[in-house]
Amino acid sequence: MRFVRAPGGGCAGAASCSPPAAGTAELAGVGTRPAWRARGIAAAVTAAVTAAMFGQGAETVWLEYGGDGSRRVYERLGFAPRGTRLYMSLET
Repeated sequence: MRFVRAPGGGCAGAASCSPPAAGTAELAGVGTRPAWRARGIAAAVTAAVTAAMFGQGAETVWLEYGGDGSRRVYERLGFAPRGTRLYMSLET
């Protein structure tokens, strides 16, 4: 987990990532508090977490984005679409 501290000690934004397993880590939970948006915080924590995972041996860091705004942030950092994820549910 990485975060950006806001003046006064609060949290302006954060991101987390699963530990690398079989060379792959999943970046998740990227968020910026509303008062701190549009200041590069999401990009900063994404870059820091991604670099940390590569430093821990990850060969790939992947994520799912929630909209065009977040997609643009990730693409500026070098993330690119590489596949499709399929969600399935089996009847029990």
